[in-house]
Amino acid sequence: MKTLVKHLSGGAFLASITFGSASFALQASADQFDPLLDGYFAALAEAESMVEIKVIEQQIWETWRRNEASDAEDVFRNGMEAMRTAAFDAAIELFTDAIALDPDFAEAYNMRATTYFLMGDYFESLTDVQVTIDLEPRHFGALMGGAQIAIRSGQTELALEFVEAALEVSPNNPEWLAIAKYLRGVTGAVDL
Repeated sequence: MKTLVKHLSGGAFLASITFGSASFALQASADQFDPLLDGYFAALAEAESMVEIKVIEQQIWETWRRNEASDAEDVFRNGMEAMRTAAFDAAIELFTDAIALDPDFAEAYNMRATTYFLMGDYFESLTDVQVTIDLEPRHFGALMGGAQIAIRSGQTELALEFVEAALEVSPNNPEWLAIAKYLRGVTGAVDL
């Protein structure tokens, strides 16, 4: 976890969280434009244990889900609650409203994609996955979500492309490495 601390030097911290030997910085505002994300992603690229990976991923998720446009964040949080309770139509509407308030809010697109996926609407889900990736190319959740859709649609080559892109962000994630290995076997692709 020392890699995270190394990548987060700067002093723009309001609070610090300790997990084992790892320290994490928190700040009041965020989203995919938060400057701390670069440090988190650098640490994620170096993380070797699944514990390190999951802790860093969680910090990234929390950062993505905060938004300076408080109205957008409030609506987004209501969408998260609607999705959690399987009120999918309401969740779609709330995420759409959050996007209307902040069209660059990548995580609102991602959560709408997730909701569409849960509803079985893979076309709409993949559309929002693409917008999420356009806004935040390092969005491992959207990349792996795209892989799931591609797998369910029988598009193993496309699934492998999504997984390999996720591995560029988190190259030591053992779950993703196993999925990539399986997909390479199915597609006949070679790991370069």
